[in-house]
Amino acid sequence: AKMDMLHSSREKTKSARGMYRASGYAMDGSHEEYNDYTKTSSTGVGLGGIWMWLRGTLWSDGLELNYDGTTQSLVRREKIMQRRRRFRWATMFFIGLSIAVGVLVHLINNAPSKSAMKLGAGDVDFYVLADEPYDFSNVEQLTRDLEALPSDAEFIVHLGNANGDSQSQCQEYGFERAAAVLKESPVPVLVIPGDLDWAACGSKRAAERSLGYWDVNLGRLEKNWDHSLDIDYSDDVIGNFAFLHKSVLFIS
Repeated sequence: AKMDMLHSSREKTKSARGMYRASGYAMDGSHEEYNDYTKTSSTGVGLGGIWMWLRGTLWSDGLELNYDGTTQSLVRREKIMQRRRRFRWATMFFIGLSIAVGVLVHLINNAPSKSAMKLGAGDVDFYVLADEPYDFSNVEQLTRDLEALPSDAEFIVHLGNANGDSQSQCQEYGFERAAAVLKESPVPVLVIPGDLDWAACGSKRAAERSLGYWDVNLGRLEKNWDHSLDIDYSDDVIGNFAFLHKSVLFIS
């Protein structure tokens, strides 16, 4: 009889446990078994599993939280929702802070220094002339113009045809005369050969000879002045030069 009572008690206990498990089902009609939110099971491995954990534990309010209808379950659900909201705000704050710091560092690294702004930036004041002195008749006028050059002039660029007179064209003395006049300038003069300085001399031999006269007298003419221009001349083409001045690139 005692053994029968013992077996009967065990059956009732099993039945009670089964009823308890049944009462643990979700009360929202989903018939999903309740699981403690602190216990997670993951079928994913690696980054996928980590992402699902972050999404389900810290981020999304849209995921269904297990709820068994007790006050303790309500408190747990509210706490995890608060945790998710804090995580969102903290994430957005650190992202915004990182962007702001990155922009600030970029601006600081790319900002020109005060010395560079003082030495490199600013307007370049230079003057241009061409076809002068064309012949003996305007030598005196060109000399006066050079003497009256404005004080803001930093240099002069001569665009060519410094010896275009029909009598002196392609002759050495014509280039000597032009160089003598241009040396009267108070600022450096950079000269570029024009077509009348060599290409209009007729034969190839005469053109090459005239270009040689030009190079001797007018090539690198600016070396007759003291200046800070760092001019780089081409070794292949006579009269080609380039230099950078106040962040402005000049190419002949």
